[in-house]
Amino acid sequence: MYPLECVQADLMYGFEVPDEKGKRRRTILLVILDDATRRVVYGAFGFREGSLSFEYGLRHVLLSHGRIGKVFVDNGSAFVASETLRILSILGIPLIHSRVRYPASRGKVERIFRTIRDAFLRPLDKESVRSLADLNARFHTWLETEYHRSPHRGLGGKTPLEAWLEKAHHIIHLDPTVDLDEIFKHEIRRRVYNDCTFTLDGVLYEVPAVLKGKNIKVRFNPFQPQRMLELVYEKRSYGEARVVDTYANTRVKRTQNNYPDSGLSPSQQAGRPPKKPPASPTRAALSASTLDLGKGATP
Repeated sequence: MYPLECVQADLMYGFEVPDEKGKRRRTILLVILDDATRRVVYGAFGFREGSLSFEYGLRHVLLSHGRIGKVFVDNGSAFVASETLRILSILGIPLIHSRVRYPASRGKVERIFRTIRDAFLRPLDKESVRSLADLNARFHTWLETEYHRSPHRGLGGKTPLEAWLEKAHHIIHLDPTVDLDEIFKHEIRRRVYNDCTFTLDGVLYEVPAVLKGKNIKVRFNPFQPQRMLELVYEKRSYGEARVVDTYANTRVKRTQNNYPDSGLSPSQQAGRPPKKPPASPTRAALSASTLDLGKGATP
């Protein structure tokens, strides 16, 4: 076998470290191990064990090392997400799951976890670890200075680094025309409300009026802290969604003929004179009231 022909991925629970707010949280280690050389091509502690961490690790391997032949994982929730399967399908990378209740098939990754517990975690002064970044810095230092440079019995006494370098000429580099940023974008479906808005993760967004009532596709890079949401309908891009400007949104009267093809969001339309000025919510409430505060009042 040659490097990256097959990689194995798995998760291991670590110990608690302070998060950015100082609260101690349990860590989870994701490791992506090269099957042929036992080199850890990606390893990082985090606070979550979802599929997003797995996708980030795969993207790192593709960018930093080269094309992956296939990925071998167990049946955990982090490895069965539909978005992950879609991304790997586009890249042409098979995702192979181990047999349930057959741990022997994952022997190599279980062996590296035992080594990490015995040689890295056990001697570590856990109280001195100040943050997740601190833990990862120490882990990567241990990987490069100790684990990758230690003779491995399964490699005939060679180190993982020696085995990797010996067969590195077999690595297939990723085609430079492949846009991983586009491939790794997530896609979700949303129906646009009659007020030209939709919600995502509890946040209200507005879209061009032409998309009112439509079932649209929303594409975004999940690794960006501030998401830019691309709007797609019938394979046509309609720009980016905007977080709702609540005040401007209430001033727009939305009808089928209210700039249907303008491509403007409601807050942008608020700056243009509508065909028929809508009554403000306050005036509408007063005109609908039949209560006369002057009658029936007691002196």
